[in-house]
Amino acid sequence: MNDFKLNFIVILTILITICGCEKENSIQTINDDNDITTIAGTWKVVSYDDLANNTQITKDANNTWPKSNNGDVIITFKDTLDIRLISGATVTNEVSGIYTLSSPRKINVVNFNGTYLNQPDWADLFWENFRKSEEYSVNKTHLRIFYNSNKNSITFEKQ
Repeated sequence: MNDFKLNFIVILTILITICGCEKENSIQTINDDNDITTIAGTWKVVSYDDLANNTQITKDANNTWPKSNNGDVIITFKDTLDIRLISGATVTNEVSGIYTLSSPRKINVVNFNGTYLNQPDWADLFWENFRKSEEYSVNKTHLRIFYNSNKNSITFEKQ
């Protein structure tokens, strides 16, 4: 009977531990759709990802200013002209630039500039890392731009 009670307590403790632990959020996989040959469109940043350490930064009240542009970084990529154009807003600033795409799934931000008013960390992260863009994956709903030898990325949601 003592063995039964001991086994019961051990099993119950294990179950409580497993159920009580909060599962760590893993970075969502973006399934690349090779049929999509452009990143043209308007995209909103949803996370900055550290793929090497499986961590990400998402927008919250501490890292952005919701009263300015809803606290969002929203970028439009245009490829209807001979050159590919970038435009958008990084919370409090307007941005513009030029980018190139090449095979397979390479992106180069040739020029990126804009106004530079005081801005929150959410926008600073974009300014610091977008210029480093190297590769991308895209599907109908998401765009992920990789930098730092694919160890980091910026994830966007289609608008």
